Amino acid sequence: MTAKGAPKEAKQRWRASAKKRMAEHQPTAETRNSVKALCYLKTDPAIIAKLLNISKMVLEKKYRDELKYGAALVAAALGMKIVESAVKGDKGALGQIARAQGIGRQEPAPPPRAKDDEKEPPPLDLANASDDDLARILAALASGTPSGTDRGHKG
Repeated sequence: MTAKGAPKEAKQRWRASAKKRMAEHQPTAETRNSVKALCYLKTDPAIIAKLLNISKMVLEKKYRDELKYGAALVAAALGMKIVESAVKGDKGALGQIARAQGIGRQEPAPPPRAKDDEKEPPPLDLANASDDDLARILAALASGTPSGTDRGHKG
């Protein structure tokens, strides 16, 4: 036994079987496309390996380019299909291209500016208001006069 607790022969058998499994798996166009599509969907490589019934090590060895560039390749292929549809006159495809490019996106309009004569008066200083001002304010509140009218200012 080795210091790690596993017999040396067991490690050698495991290595030999891993090499055999790697040699046995041969990627096909279908499995390569599946890996690309799953990368585009941001699927974890461990899950991709499980779906293909291979180890993560075999996946990383045999599908290195698909794992690295798969998402970009699928996105480019989808984009090309949308462009081809748009060229043929598909209005839905044109809308998708416009949204992707930010064309026609409307920003919310800024709130309208108050005109100089419509500026809101400064807040009332009730502590220093005269009795007449307070009576006028109370009368306006009682009558339901909209706020911002008069508010005790003499113009």
